[in-house]
Amino acid sequence: MKKLIKKILKLQISYYIVLYMYLYRIKKIRLNVWLPNPIKLKYLDLFFKLDSNFSKLADLHFFGINCLDESFSISVLRKLAYKSDVIFDIGANIGLITLILSDSNPNAQIYSFEPSSYSFPILVDNINLNKFKNINSLKLGIGSNDSKQLFYTSSVNHVISSFTPREGFIEEQIEVKTLKSFCDDLNIEKIDLIKIDVEGYESDVIAGLGEKIFNSKPIIFAEVLNETCGEKIIPFLPKKYIYFRVFEEKKVLVEDKKINRTSKKSNNYLFVHLDKLSILKELSLI
Repeated sequence: MKKLIKKILKLQISYYIVLYMYLYRIKKIRLNVWLPNPIKLKYLDLFFKLDSNFSKLADLHFFGINCLDESFSISVLRKLAYKSDVIFDIGANIGLITLILSDSNPNAQIYSFEPSSYSFPILVDNINLNKFKNINSLKLGIGSNDSKQLFYTSSVNHVISSFTPREGFIEEQIEVKTLKSFCDDLNIEKIDLIKIDVEGYESDVIAGLGEKIFNSKPIIFAEVLNETCGEKIIPFLPKKYIYFRVFEEKKVLVEDKKINRTSKKSNNYLFVHLDKLSILKELSLI
């Protein structure tokens, strides 16, 4: 019976039946169902084409980005992107956030960084499928120093690839650069917005900004997995930076005195220099 069900799920018609009957709520079904390539993902008022040669795309597609319950975070990023000329997406994975940032501001110059040999080709495919012309995709790790480092990734779960060894993960050596040296190499004078999601290594990314953080005063949107990760970030932020917890439940930004974890639904923080607070006010974010 199980073999028969799997055969049925591999038929092209199964995808539309699963959607229509809400059978995607059953994980075993949505991870085995046939997917058209590319598929179309709708998020808020946005439609994207996505390469379905990605083992976990069934989850992202059927539940949408809402499965992460970060719709408010996405709306904050979209508004900030609209007011930004140069945007860095660090830890881009397969590029969902990169695509959203590009759609929000087609005139911005976007640099999308992803070091994983599994995720990077999908990132490039997704950018090409949507015909975005303002995105520079780079197979590169961003950290606190220029080096070659071991990176651990999985063909099953790309989302939690990182510099931390994990059982069953594949080891590869990647190039790592600081944001300062990257900007110096390309003569990038300023950075307006940085989104960081690097599984606990956010402090290394910020540390690598060097004097760029003082000169550009970029708005930084970063995942903070726990209080320990938050404490590591603080020494690398100038004193005039304000910490805003992204409160998904109430859809507000809440100013905090320290960085820990946002809520049960989200781990995101927004770091804003005092000189840039007017942007948040203009966008009605505070």
